[in-house]
Amino acid sequence: GGVTGWRDRREQPKDTLTSRGRPSRAGAKKRRSSHSERRAMATTTSLLLLLLLFFLDCASAYTAGFIKAPLSDVKLIEDSIELDCEAIGKPTPEIQWWAVEGNDTEVMSQLYDGARQQRVNINFIYDLDAKSTISIMNLNIEDTGTYECRASNDPYRNDLKMIPQVKWILSQATVIVIEREWW
Repeated sequence: GGVTGWRDRREQPKDTLTSRGRPSRAGAKKRRSSHSERRAMATTTSLLLLLLLFFLDCASAYTAGFIKAPLSDVKLIEDSIELDCEAIGKPTPEIQWWAVEGNDTEVMSQLYDGARQQRVNINFIYDLDAKSTISIMNLNIEDTGTYECRASNDPYRNDLKMIPQVKWILSQATVIVIEREWW
């Protein structure tokens, strides 16, 4: 015959003490979550995921920074010059070109396409980053000076009523135009 009093250990939880003296329910079956508990867990998980996505999106915005700055140069009268500037940031930064006007090194004016009797040409490309090249043709002595590339992606950068959170970042190059020597 059979053995009397034998029980399958998987059917009945075994009450023992763990090494720390706490009751152990070895072999006990896991209690299934109720429908309302599962729904609450799913809602909590969804909320946490939305919060995570929100913070990741906020964290993915970053201030402008230069990856290419204009380089100083010495040129001859009647030559041309190109200065390049490239900035990254999220959102994509705006680039502006400025130059010292006259002898006062404290006063700068914004340059625009067609300035200086149509000798200034400014190109902009806005994609994942911002690229700009300023070209000045038929240089003369008055073109000697400091040229500045400015970049900012602060939403209030051009709003005169709001103080921007992030100032414009600046990168300068000195251009010196010299007379041609005739030998």
